[in-house]
Amino acid sequence: MRIYPLHNELQLDHGSADIHDGFAGESLGGKASSDIVAYPACDRRLAILLCMITTLIGFAIGGCSDDSAAKEILLKRGCLSELASQYRRFQTENGKSPKDVTEFATFIEASIPADQDPTTTQSSGEIDILGESLRRLTEGDMMMLYNAVLFTDPAVDPTAILGFEAAVAGSGGYVVSVNGDSTHMNAKTFAQQAKVATVE
Repeated sequence: MRIYPLHNELQLDHGSADIHDGFAGESLGGKASSDIVAYPACDRRLAILLCMITTLIGFAIGGCSDDSAAKEILLKRGCLSELASQYRRFQTENGKSPKDVTEFATFIEASIPADQDPTTTQSSGEIDILGESLRRLTEGDMMMLYNAVLFTDPAVDPTAILGFEAAVAGSGGYVVSVNGDSTHMNAKTFAQQAKVATVE
């Protein structure tokens, strides 16, 4: 079997029944011109071009998808770290931990400028990490352990879990420790990992 270069066109040798490949004048089996349909090179090139465009679009879409996933991961970690920071600030200002999500959310919301909608992005188009953290907290996407022992207590383990994604217990996800470090854990590791101590 011979593979013919894409730029070669099938040519009909007028005056004979042989079809030639237009490259070395070799016969393609002596078939009559009525048995073979010759496709112009421009049609083949157009088909190749369309295939290339389709492939590039596929790569572009895949690249955008990967980029969006990476940004979402960074945003999750940022929100959890921000919530841990706000939790520590609450302890510092109140001498105790928030008792529930309502008290904690009210505290965070009070620190957001009155003229800023906490559910929207900044005018620059950048995500307002404090507002986004509050949104995910109040919508139940992220959770904290309330009534925690003060982080200034020497007995507190700084690597103990303080907050986490709601889905982590079932399918894994991101968590944040007392010291603000955010990392990914599977469900099994999450179940075994130490949680911050709480007071009654």
